[in-house]
Amino acid sequence: GMRAAMDCLPTEVPLAGAYTNTKDVAAIILAEHGVRVPRFLAIIRDDDADEQFARRRQRAGNVLFVRGEEEPVIEASLRRFLDEHRLEEVVVKPNELSQGRGVKFFRRAELAGMAEYVQGLIRQRQNVIVQERITPPLIEDGESRQDWNLRVLVAPDEHGEPVVSEEMVVRVGDVGAAVNISQGAGVLTLEELGERLHLSASERARLRDDVIALSADSYRALRDAMKADRVISDAMGATDLMGGDVIVRRQAGRLLPYMMEVNGYN
Repeated sequence: GMRAAMDCLPTEVPLAGAYTNTKDVAAIILAEHGVRVPRFLAIIRDDDADEQFARRRQRAGNVLFVRGEEEPVIEASLRRFLDEHRLEEVVVKPNELSQGRGVKFFRRAELAGMAEYVQGLIRQRQNVIVQERITPPLIEDGESRQDWNLRVLVAPDEHGEPVVSEEMVVRVGDVGAAVNISQGAGVLTLEELGERLHLSASERARLRDDVIALSADSYRALRDAMKADRVISDAMGATDLMGGDVIVRRQAGRLLPYMMEVNGYN
């Protein structure tokens, strides 16, 4: 629906939606603004013509431009990315598609297969983003262990400042698959998640506050970048509604949220 809606809009205006739905550009902007995002490598076809994005990508240090049949180059870059961040597992995603389509997980030992998959996407004229795989504290329920992430919605108030919806959706799915409602994930509330993970009341409150802050900061970062690129005027909010997919990692005894990706609905 989103793509169809975007396709009907006049193309001479770089769409605000393109900033949120182009995963590497959104991640570059968020990282530049100090928002916590998974570490990533973008692999971009060098005929991708968008000038604003080209400028941002050239400034970022973690973008590889490719012309097509360059598997050795892709493999070498993937290896460098894994080594530099000491990653054991990554997520490979088409840069513009959503709903978990085309998303694949690869372990470090599967480097050749990863390079081949990336090359295949490039051949289909898709750009690619490779992100570190962040695994949250798993929900253990008898025999089963489940992965989860959070879906957060942000809308602007009358001054264009972000308001984060109190209703956060926790999406739960089997370990090792993309956790996405359109791919059949289950749903919990944040309260239920807290119970299943045996979080204390203060841990729950802190997680909620941290996710709200991360989501509001993400909205502001994208809005400010679009204003800087003159895609939107000072009077406009970034988008009527921004969705954020948040993944949480336990680090040094506390739960830290990362903005995995954003999507906008104009």
